[in-house]
Amino acid sequence: MGTAGTTTGNETRNTVFSLCLATVFLSLCDRVQMSIAIIAISEELGWSLADKAQVLSSFFWGYIFTQFLGARLSAQYGGQRVLLWALCGWSTMTIVTPGLCRTSVQAAAVGRALLGLFEGTTFPCIFAIISPMVPSDERGGMLARLNISASVGTIAAFAICPFLVETAGWASMFYIFGSFGFVVCALWVHYGSKHRINGLAAGELGKGGGATQRVASDTAVGSRTAQTALRYLGHPAVVAICTSHFCNNFGDAMVLSWLPTVMSTRFGVHGTWLSLSSLPYIARIGGAAFGGAYSDRLLNRFGSSTTSARAWLVTTGFTVAAVALGLLGSVSTAALAIGLFSVERFATAAGSVGGYEAAKLDIASGSDAALLQALANSIAAVASLCGAQAISVIVAAGGGWDDALRCAALLYICSVVSYARWGDSSISVATTPLRSLVNGL
Repeated sequence: MGTAGTTTGNETRNTVFSLCLATVFLSLCDRVQMSIAIIAISEELGWSLADKAQVLSSFFWGYIFTQFLGARLSAQYGGQRVLLWALCGWSTMTIVTPGLCRTSVQAAAVGRALLGLFEGTTFPCIFAIISPMVPSDERGGMLARLNISASVGTIAAFAICPFLVETAGWASMFYIFGSFGFVVCALWVHYGSKHRINGLAAGELGKGGGATQRVASDTAVGSRTAQTALRYLGHPAVVAICTSHFCNNFGDAMVLSWLPTVMSTRFGVHGTWLSLSSLPYIARIGGAAFGGAYSDRLLNRFGSSTTSARAWLVTTGFTVAAVALGLLGSVSTAALAIGLFSVERFATAAGSVGGYEAAKLDIASGSDAALLQALANSIAAVASLCGAQAISVIVAAGGGWDDALRCAALLYICSVVSYARWGDSSISVATTPLRSLVNGL
């Protein structure tokens, strides 16, 4: 009987993971495709560099404002239900994007902001759904799979969209990826009903008897607000996590939004050759897999010293990434540029997945994990907004693409310094629920 129950639990957990991976994949496809499309759109509609920056950065204006909302709603109504409605919302916005672009720059910016508004709930909901299911020595691997799914979504967009632009026009990518969103919605509805993936049911999937109790108690605190979550910043470990997340997202948004434009403008890569922009994200998959696996290995090796393992990966990964971006100004060929971008993507993925992302789950579970993720993601979304805007501001001020990338490299060094300073401070509370830290402040 116990074996049958375990088998059913594992089957349901695998179903949950698979649906979450598919959702993350699609969210990155829908987010990234504008980076490719905007080159053709600007040629057809006469958009300036400032117009492009406005549209690319507007996604993050929406993304900022639904992080805490996603955590709050997932605690009240279940992560699956909230995620389903969000997925329907952003898929609809993806499909209507071509019409908005042809209307005006402002309409396109509003549409992208609404896309970000819906997508902003994604990771808080996913953290609330899956965090009770994962034991500490599997968190790195689980986060690696989520990040790999995000990278695969980015690769798919960067690799496929240039061919769609050449063969079917830039609008086709929005219709295709937006339609896939409703397919994933249907899968959530079908399997969510079959496996009862919602609310407290997720707690039944945890290993051991503690997971159900943790989710039940976490749900009781679902009424906490963003103001309560901000009190987490009183703990140095949370400061280190949020600082690293901020610095990483600045560089990530800059590369994600502008890599195809940089390759086209700075290195003369055009047409279907822009699919080369996907190569750094293939490297990112390797970095996420390495960071997750190596983090778990260090954790098993060093026992309770979880923070040492996390800090080592953050400081090493972001140091390598800073050096790679710093060297981009000295290269003149597309091949070398892609190589350095690939090193940067590998290193930041390893440092984030095995480092500060895993650290979030070391000190939080259930709705606590959702709130911590919402806090970190809200702060990081501000960095994403700045990163997406930075290149146009620097270029307009007389700088170059290389100057903008050096700004990201400098922030990576800030991440190294902050995590080296505060990242180990949670060692005495690594297994304490985050709520206890808040109550003790």
